[in-house]
Amino acid sequence: MHLLQVYPSNNSYHFRKKILVQIKRRIPYEAYCFTTVDPQTLLSTGAITDERIEVLHPQLFENEYIEKDMNRYIELFEGKTYCNSIFEGTRGEGVRSKRFREILSPAGFIDELRAVLVYKNRCYGFLTLYRTKEQGLFSQTEIGYLKETLASIAKGLKESISRSYQLVSRPENTSIGTGLIVLDQKLNIISTNQTGFNFLEWLRQEEFLENNCLPRPIRAICSQGKKRSSKILIHAFNHSFMTLNVSPLFGSSSQIALLIERIKFHESLMLFSYLYELTDREYELLELLIEGKSTKCMANQLSISTYTVQDHLKSIFIKIKVNSRMELMNKINTISR
Repeated sequence: MHLLQVYPSNNSYHFRKKILVQIKRRIPYEAYCFTTVDPQTLLSTGAITDERIEVLHPQLFENEYIEKDMNRYIELFEGKTYCNSIFEGTRGEGVRSKRFREILSPAGFIDELRAVLVYKNRCYGFLTLYRTKEQGLFSQTEIGYLKETLASIAKGLKESISRSYQLVSRPENTSIGTGLIVLDQKLNIISTNQTGFNFLEWLRQEEFLENNCLPRPIRAICSQGKKRSSKILIHAFNHSFMTLNVSPLFGSSSQIALLIERIKFHESLMLFSYLYELTDREYELLELLIEGKSTKCMANQLSISTYTVQDHLKSIFIKIKVNSRMELMNKINTISR
């Protein structure tokens, strides 16, 4: 089979739809889920999914983030397996997997093919394909083919995400407050403030969900948040960068609080490092640059020559597409404002 021709799009949604169409020509499937994730936490930041999988999402999220099972995304990533089917992962004994036994099989699926999309050791998304009896099991040839294309798909996904971040600017007069959403242990929404309500509406529109559906980023982080505090970064409504912080509340009702806030300045620096693929040394210099340190001071602090500092700064300016320190500061302030 010929490898996919992968070209980035101006947003990850169109890129993912395009990839799904191309994959189906080579690896037939009945249903799918293609989600972007926060590289720091591997929690969903948005998904496009088949209706048959959508109804299973509450159970799938519980299985992924709370229970122990085979072929979990984090295990595929950390074990550098990156791609495997549930049939291969259980050595032909699907019933060994609780996900297969209690969720997928009752829904009519006989196999599931999972892939984590990794570029330069960072994971940007999960791709999952499902088959019914009519298509049969995923073959080793098909799994091998998908493995061969994962690196190029991951790179295209990362570039599509970065383009959507960089192309859209937020209106100057847009003001966003802090959002609050309170949920119960079954992830039913109990109450929200206005910003929280607006955020829910925006996410539902982005994922083409009905008003009574809980968006996947919220379901993912709250599923994990039942046990411990969690946090993700998301490119949100009005083109602002927001952090979602979730924490269990103490008391007889066992509620969960989700706080939605604009990213802080130091978080915007980390975002820049991710968007523009800065090296560790370039990130160190960026932090010193923001502090107003001179070239000589940066050289002394990092025990390198001033010429080396200037070379690194030139590389930073080229990557971020600015010509001066002032332009760089303005660009960072635009994100964290």
